[in-house]
Amino acid sequence: MPKEKAASAIAAMKVTKVDERSNDVLRKRELRTEGARITIPPCVNPQRRERCLADPELLLKTYFARDFKRPFGKLHTKLIESIWEIAQYGGKKALAAPRGRGKTTIVKGCIAAVVLAGFCRFPVPVGPTTSHAQELYEDFRRKINYNDLLFEDFPEICAPVRALEGAPQRAGKQHIDGILTKIQWTAEGLRIADVPEKYRGPIDYGGVRMEYRGLDAAIRGINGSGFC
Repeated sequence: MPKEKAASAIAAMKVTKVDERSNDVLRKRELRTEGARITIPPCVNPQRRERCLADPELLLKTYFARDFKRPFGKLHTKLIESIWEIAQYGGKKALAAPRGRGKTTIVKGCIAAVVLAGFCRFPVPVGPTTSHAQELYEDFRRKINYNDLLFEDFPEICAPVRALEGAPQRAGKQHIDGILTKIQWTAEGLRIADVPEKYRGPIDYGGVRMEYRGLDAAIRGINGSGFC
């Protein structure tokens, strides 16, 4: 074979190998992209969701029935009404009650309730210690991740979280129809996913954030954290 033809054949083989590598890279990239795609199912019961968002006690009894098996007493109703009112209109209020009356359980439920109602886009649970505040925060995360009834009626919040399958490092590539959700879901803080309008209900939860602090830690400057 003449040297010119041999050189041409070798060059063609090199080009073919380069093309094969490029195509392989593209195929793997497409597979990763497809693997990061998520879907948002429709709300199962919009009427139930609407009724509960208008009534905080009904919301707690419906979606968190395991936590609230007994009827609410006057203290519980007062506490729920106060948190609901402040979340909507702002203000400060201190309420005291004896130990063992379910105050913490009410507060945990109300943290989720005011977020679901769209009243608060950056709640920061504060406890006497950081570990106590973290308990409030982790309770919210468990509700969103594992509550099947919430998943049915608030899929735009719950579906992106479940799609992470416990691996927060997947958050950076998660997308819906090619649009990044920007979800963050770590032990330090969270950001609820952005969801296109056609896949969500009347409330846009995208960008809702949550962190937590104890009185034994600095609270000032929290707005400048990395969860935004």
